[in-house]
Amino acid sequence: MVRTFLKTSHLLACCSALVLFCAQPATAESDSKPAQAYKPSISISTTPIYQFETPLHNGNVSVYRQHTNVRWSTEISANTEMGLNLSYDYADYRFTGKTTLAGGIKPWGTTHTLNLGNSYKFNLSPEWSLMATPSVSISREENAGWGNAVSYGGYAALIRNISPDLSLGIGGGIYNNLGRVSFFPGLAIRWRITDRLLLTNPLRPGLTGPAGLELSYRLDGGWDVGSGIAYRHNCFRLKNNSFTQDGIGDVTSLPAWVRVSHSLGDNFNFDLYSGVMFGGMMRIDDKDGYRLSSDRHQPAPFMALTVSARF
Repeated sequence: MVRTFLKTSHLLACCSALVLFCAQPATAESDSKPAQAYKPSISISTTPIYQFETPLHNGNVSVYRQHTNVRWSTEISANTEMGLNLSYDYADYRFTGKTTLAGGIKPWGTTHTLNLGNSYKFNLSPEWSLMATPSVSISREENAGWGNAVSYGGYAALIRNISPDLSLGIGGGIYNNLGRVSFFPGLAIRWRITDRLLLTNPLRPGLTGPAGLELSYRLDGGWDVGSGIAYRHNCFRLKNNSFTQDGIGDVTSLPAWVRVSHSLGDNFNFDLYSGVMFGGMMRIDDKDGYRLSSDRHQPAPFMALTVSARF
């Protein structure tokens, strides 16, 4: 039976996408601009993340993650923008000791997540814009099946550019996560408090996804510092074992971080993160999404580095 429940992770994912599209005020230019004047752009980023070993109720866990993202975007008219996003996440979970999460056996090992998204933004006026983003993903433990590891859905949002320094957005959407349906609202903020101080949902890929809230300060010489907190949620199809058949692994946490970034011109950026994963929860559901077991881990220090390029 499909259960309907609110997913905070989707709300935050919507925030991230909303802010991405309200970064610049909308314009009401006519479609007289020739199509060849619009130049597509491609951005590529990669982020290794190491979460240091931390205790569970029984046993310990550490995680190495690698996030890679490719985004292509273009304007297809004076008032319409389109983007394609392809991302891949690799995660290697290392459990030591006899954990109780899966009845004493190793809960899971390496997971793989592939996501493909499409985005559209329509500038309705200088103050208002509308955006829509459908996506589909496959998330599974290594050696698990592909066919039942698919999630899909989409959301739409209305964005208001209140001033050149403040943008707000509200919207909603629907997702089917490995057979579990969720509805969600979405809110976003981008507030340039001063020329150097910015409060926003973090846009930098890799560590913070889906999204959260970050306060950053721009320094001279291409340097930038920031601090924030986000909500991370990953669910994936498990391979069959003695504990569950076609089960679902579910991992949530609240990463809080400080960030130091450096830009080389307009095309290259480096982000170094250091922080702690709070509120870590790991659980196993059966194939229908009903909980079988769960365990919490203690606050876990982590380090991450994002290298990104834009062409």
